Amino acid sequence: GISNGFGSKYSSTLKPPVVDWKSELREFVQPIFPRECTWTKPNKRLFASGIFAPGTVKGGCGRLAVAVDTSGSITVDEMDNFLAEINAIIDDVQPETVAVIWFHSRVWLTQELTTGQPLEVPEFWESGGTKIQPVIDELATQQSADCLIVLTDCHIWDYPTEINQTTLWVSTTTQIAPQQLGKTIRLID
Repeated sequence: GISNGFGSKYSSTLKPPVVDWKSELREFVQPIFPRECTWTKPNKRLFASGIFAPGTVKGGCGRLAVAVDTSGSITVDEMDNFLAEINAIIDDVQPETVAVIWFHSRVWLTQELTTGQPLEVPEFWESGGTKIQPVIDELATQQSADCLIVLTDCHIWDYPTEINQTTLWVSTTTQIAPQQLGKTIRLID
């Protein structure tokens, strides 16, 4: 159901993130935006023509989707950790866009964030059982994401047989997602 003010239970000052997102996402997404010029890495195309010019260092990445489990089994401490990790993803990885998908047995809110835009924590929260299929369906209706990150306790009862996005499951428990659906890391602080 809907919990009035449930979001206000969560810290206004965020915890430090536990996961090194640059390292974890390196295998899933590649930097795509030119960030700075450097002489230590010359421009290869011009160098082949005999012209020595600075190259560029790339940063950021394309479109990410972050699914946040708000089911009844998620504790206040786990949600505080989720919020810290979402902000770390935005700050550290600098994706072009982030679709934050809040779900339990259904998707109840999707927020579209662009580079540098802070996450706004919903004032009202919904909670219920845990189903991942509504998240998969939501992604199918949007532009494709380069990577899906699922912040959950992995107490999910409707795992699909496949997911079209490269998926990183971040579990707060000893439960893990089926191996064919992506990599699972543990969120331990």
